Amino acid sequence: NRAEPGHHHEAGPDPRWGPLGIPLLAREDGSPMQQTRDERPIVHKVWLTEQYLLGRHAEGAFQLTIIRYPLLYGAGSPANPDWSFVRRALDKRPVLLMGDGGRRARNRGYAPNMAHGVLLAVDNPAVSSGKIYNVADTVQFPQRAIAKYIAQLLGHEFEIIGVPEAMAGKVYRYFDSDVVGYYAFDVTAIQRDLGYYDAVPPAEAVRRSAEWLAEHPIATDSEVGRQIGDPFDYRVEDELARIYRSAHAEASRLEFAGAEAAHMYRHPKKPFEAWNDGKVSAAQDG
Repeated sequence: NRAEPGHHHEAGPDPRWGPLGIPLLAREDGSPMQQTRDERPIVHKVWLTEQYLLGRHAEGAFQLTIIRYPLLYGAGSPANPDWSFVRRALDKRPVLLMGDGGRRARNRGYAPNMAHGVLLAVDNPAVSSGKIYNVADTVQFPQRAIAKYIAQLLGHEFEIIGVPEAMAGKVYRYFDSDVVGYYAFDVTAIQRDLGYYDAVPPAEAVRRSAEWLAEHPIATDSEVGRQIGDPFDYRVEDELARIYRSAHAEASRLEFAGAEAAHMYRHPKKPFEAWNDGKVSAAQDG
């Protein structure tokens, strides 16, 4: 199980993020997760490399701009995550198992859009020199929406069943952590400094990606297939679907005494109406 930035261990949240843990939007200058070598030594080495290169830049050895990529998708992208949905749609799988019902999101970037960001940095060295930029599609969607849209494009429809993340991680490699999808990388800096925008809007980008994958299927035992890491074990997926349908049906029979729909605001029916929750009136009437 790969740990992600801010991963919660039994001892509690990663202290480097502070008492509230990782923020929803992680900025380029506010992400301390790589500064200590822990269970993510590769990420720590990336941080060390960034710091070394920034130091050489400061010494005048070269001009440097660092671009931090998201999860890439699109034609030819290594380990394109959309293949998990495309193949299941082509195989007419009736059920799609997704952690948290597919409501999480992970920063994605359409490869041509990410190239657009790099070229903006190259074309504007006076602004980008010495900077670190997060880059991703400016509009992000939950995996549920992406999967349903891909299925629709390919003439199919999934029944999505939500399962715990520990189970989802056995189906989809990219969703095997309890923190992935609960934070995103802020891309405001590259928009503000360099005028970045999505050259290809996300809906069109996903369509191009799905159609390309449908025409260029990925063999599970190929290098890219192994990078994706999806076993496509439909027998186990069907058994998981059966288990969670049964559990949901059993849980749905539970009754909660005293539960009622409510929120913190009053519901006056005329101007200046006095607050009255009914219980006080009943006590007074008694």
